[in-house]
Amino acid sequence: MPTLTLDVLQTVSLGVVVFIVGRYIKSKIHFLQKYCIPAPVIGGLLFSLIVFALVQTNTLTIEFDPVLQNFFMNIFFTVTGFTISLSVIKKSGKLGTILAIIAVLLL
Repeated sequence: MPTLTLDVLQTVSLGVVVFIVGRYIKSKIHFLQKYCIPAPVIGGLLFSLIVFALVQTNTLTIEFDPVLQNFFMNIFFTVTGFTISLSVIKKSGKLGTILAIIAVLLL
């Protein structure tokens, strides 16, 4: 099976493209907006499904440069956390409020 190896610049560029695709999909599908699904999750899930299909059909494997992996994972989870607001917590009711409090305490 052929392997596509991406360097740091190619890996980051692909990440940006996947994010932009996620933002576009989110802007077109009301369900994703209503339930506050982050654009990186949408794009990442789509990309993961594509890579999964490529690997399962023995078409291609992709190797990414892991140099910036931890850095960008921290940024992703931080930014995802910043997308929450008090109005969203209020909409989620008592369970959402309890979850938010527990998450803050665990931090």
